[in-house]
Amino acid sequence: MTITAAEYSLYLFFFSWCWLSVAVSAFTDVFVFAKERRDILTATEEFRLNPSTRAAVYSSFYLGWLFGDPFFGWIADKWGRHPSVYIATALGLIFQASCALAVGPYSLFSLRLFAGVCMGGADLVAYVHCIELSGVQQRATSGSVMQCFFACGLCLAASFAVVFPDWRQLYFVAALPTALFIISWWWIPESPKWLANQLRSGKLKGGEKLQHSKAETADQHRALLHVTEEAGQVVGDGGSEDEKGHRNQTENGDKEFTYSMLLKDSDTSQLLMTVCVVWLIGGFVYYGITLSAGSISKEIHLNMFLMGLVEIPAYVLSRYLADTAGRKSSYISLTLLAAFFCLVSWSYPRKGGRLLFALVGKIFASGAFSLVWMWSPEIFPTGARSLTTAIGSQAARVGSILAPYVVVLMSEMESTVDGSGVSHPPLPQPIFAAVGCISALVACFLPETVGVEMI
Repeated sequence: MTITAAEYSLYLFFFSWCWLSVAVSAFTDVFVFAKERRDILTATEEFRLNPSTRAAVYSSFYLGWLFGDPFFGWIADKWGRHPSVYIATALGLIFQASCALAVGPYSLFSLRLFAGVCMGGADLVAYVHCIELSGVQQRATSGSVMQCFFACGLCLAASFAVVFPDWRQLYFVAALPTALFIISWWWIPESPKWLANQLRSGKLKGGEKLQHSKAETADQHRALLHVTEEAGQVVGDGGSEDEKGHRNQTENGDKEFTYSMLLKDSDTSQLLMTVCVVWLIGGFVYYGITLSAGSISKEIHLNMFLMGLVEIPAYVLSRYLADTAGRKSSYISLTLLAAFFCLVSWSYPRKGGRLLFALVGKIFASGAFSLVWMWSPEIFPTGARSLTTAIGSQAARVGSILAPYVVVLMSEMESTVDGSGVSHPPLPQPIFAAVGCISALVACFLPETVGVEMI
């Protein structure tokens, strides 16, 4: 399927906007569950949430995200990328807007949980769909642009919170960006790679599909024609060529891994466990620093806006370092720098400097986490790449679930005073620094992949 530059730009914009809408949905919780705000009553105050309940409801979106990734990933493999991503975003819009109608902590927890399932699933499927529609030379650019839009989502969430300070209004308005992505249904085609895979496996007959005109757009029609030819299949005759394609794939050694096969293969399972530790800590530190924006100083809107803004140069920096210094050394360096500036931010006596050093730490933490997305798929062979990336992403979701607990519980602690009389607020930065150092140490056992041909 040949995609023009204009078509690629259109697809990339809409999928990137999907990531932006996910970020807006996720990070509105920073304002909704703030301990206190001068401008308006928060959900924490309205429902009189104690620290443990507040942390549980705060993390419910990320808990849903944990289950949304594999659920909608399975749907995308079975029904196709195109319907899956739009079903997820449509349901996510409904649940996100419905959060404004919550009458108590239990209903809010449930609505945020289902919103996380849907928006988290949309996040994963949109990424896969975009990468599969991108050319070989465009994939790295696609990933970087989508990450930049995700960062812009943080800024947009902070802007919405300024204009709509009431938490119920904020939840409703935060659902609106998702609507813009949903209208792209008519312009985004199905993934040609998914269609080709269906043809090779015999689950889709190219000629039959074309004869019944089930392709809803001209782009999808062209995609079907392309993958039919790619699979070596004559229109109207699918059986023998499908079997031939399957035999060729087997002869080429494309071994598909399952969970049980990963566990039985000791080398792959050990490598996967190491990668999962890096994923988990990366997600924990990234979301932890972001969600602690309200703890650094009282200017929660400005803090959150800047937290999103500094991610854009972080992604540019990580992309440059990955290609020049290598994935491994770049990740270790960025993680250690993030840990260092987290400690400096915690120990600095003035709030202005504390915020500045926290933002510098966020740059390095964001760059390191983006490298994990680039590095992890390159470590494993083709047959295990999709499954291991999904497992690693699940580990990152566990880290994002733990982050709100640390942020909330630390905010309830009293400030400490050192021997020189300097007061240190109960910030979670030392915890992020400690686990970041552990992640850098673990990453030393992973292979370098820059310039290495993927198998």
